[in-house]
Amino acid sequence: MPEGTPMMPRFTHKQRRMRQIPTIARNAFMELVRQPVFLVLLTTSTLISVFLAMVPYFGFGYNDRPLEAFDRKLVENGALTVLFVSGLFGAVLCATTSLAEEIRSGTALAVLSKPVSRVQFILGKFLGLAGALTVLTYANGLGVLLASRNSFDAYGSADNFGSLVFFLCIGGGAAAAALLNYFLNKQFVPWAVLFVLLGMTLGFVGICCMDKEVVHYFWDPESDRHARFSEIWIFNNKKGYDIFTNEQYWGRGADPKSIFAEGVNWSLIPMAVLLLFALWILAAVALVCSTRLSWMPTLLICGGFFVLGLMSDYFFGRQAMGGAFLTAGDHLVWTPPKDFTGQKAVFTLEARGIRDMPRMPITVNLHVSTASGQVNELGERRLTLRRSEVDERGYFPPNTPVPVHFHEVKDAVAPELIRSILQQELSADLNATATQSAVLYKYNLELEVGLFEELKKGTRTPADVARALAKERDISDLLPGHLSFYVFPLTEGLSKRSGEGGRAQSAAAEVIHAGRWWAKILYVLVPNWQLFWLADAIGPGHSIPWSYVQTSLIYVLAYLGVGLLAAFYLFEERELDG
Repeated sequence: MPEGTPMMPRFTHKQRRMRQIPTIARNAFMELVRQPVFLVLLTTSTLISVFLAMVPYFGFGYNDRPLEAFDRKLVENGALTVLFVSGLFGAVLCATTSLAEEIRSGTALAVLSKPVSRVQFILGKFLGLAGALTVLTYANGLGVLLASRNSFDAYGSADNFGSLVFFLCIGGGAAAAALLNYFLNKQFVPWAVLFVLLGMTLGFVGICCMDKEVVHYFWDPESDRHARFSEIWIFNNKKGYDIFTNEQYWGRGADPKSIFAEGVNWSLIPMAVLLLFALWILAAVALVCSTRLSWMPTLLICGGFFVLGLMSDYFFGRQAMGGAFLTAGDHLVWTPPKDFTGQKAVFTLEARGIRDMPRMPITVNLHVSTASGQVNELGERRLTLRRSEVDERGYFPPNTPVPVHFHEVKDAVAPELIRSILQQELSADLNATATQSAVLYKYNLELEVGLFEELKKGTRTPADVARALAKERDISDLLPGHLSFYVFPLTEGLSKRSGEGGRAQSAAAEVIHAGRWWAKILYVLVPNWQLFWLADAIGPGHSIPWSYVQTSLIYVLAYLGVGLLAAFYLFEERELDG
């Protein structure tokens, strides 16, 4: 080699093969972005999400969350639904375009004739498909956030001017792409996607710089108060003027100007990320179907898979988890083994039906003996129910069912439930007044502020207070709600009967099992979309923790691994020369 000639980088055979995956992924992504249907889906779904904020709703409040504007909640749930459904169609159409059409047209055969393995081909296609869905989710995510800001509420109006600005930004992006296509002969669709995304981002940032209240004065000609265009921005301290007296209003003191992005529900971002994870799973399923099928069968299969995942809890969750609900009017029946005496852990229970109640399992032991006059015992997360009855031999009568009534369990565990609530709220490290307000807001539990001052000082313990409250008042009065218990069996012979009758109850017994093996397998194989749709968890003081998002990513990667392995196998056996 002549002196001075630069040395070209040398790659090993393995490195060259690994570099082919990003190349295939980039080409697949660009091919999907060039599709007109992708542009239509991206813009239409985002426009629908923002349009939902312009429509008045009649939420009629939200009884168990009085501080939440239910009208806004309807808008947010509708926009998130648009994001999910549009992503489903995007996953199917993109997977079909990326793989099925290339197999049919012979493009896949031409690529595989080069030193590219089928595994690399499928993996690169999926990465490109995941990237396209991420772009689609980003656009819809902007629409969801903007809808949360612009929506109606019970005491205000929608920011229709902000929505109109957002629409104009989208139209401006499309117009810029059209000009490039006309004058410079650039491809319209990919440049339109780029400029529309840029317009959406700039429009969202610009709208977040507007004061929603002042925008209303600027936009509404019938208002007694008007504002100039320069006054709608948060950087300008003016807040309009009176049209009759021409008096200038200023954003000072008790009526300040809005801050940046005021009204945007940022807690929707983790929700959008979870929905993106779900779309990745659907993309893997669509890719598996596209190795053998066209777009219509793929859409039907993915749609069925989507519906099955929505009802996974109903079909498989209950059977896989086992257990049963114990509600008012029900009672449990346990049949002990022959000649059994002593104590045995029979089941665990968790309180349900009251929002924000801590999920605290309580183990219930049944103590069977011949001694009489024994009382039940309640410890921390443990309840011992005592039963005494003897036969002529001095043993507990064999095959004699032991009833456990709902009202008995409710009264017995009431101190422990109240203790767990007090313990949880005291751990928040708030002052006595704030803790009293939190307990009243979350559980509608009215307690004196002096009681919380004593708990803060340590002169009384949560367990002492809980026992005193349980003696003075019924738990149904202390904790309004449909209190019930979910029972998990720890031994055989446990069943449930409807009605508060005794052992001679004529109603058929429902055997409580610990979970069916076949249901556990199907529950694992079928993705549960309810794990990704946590819209009900979002509200005042409530958000989805990022730790849950990280845990969900592990769940998603496991499903993606299984889906891609299935795609590898089906594509490896596929004849491409036919």
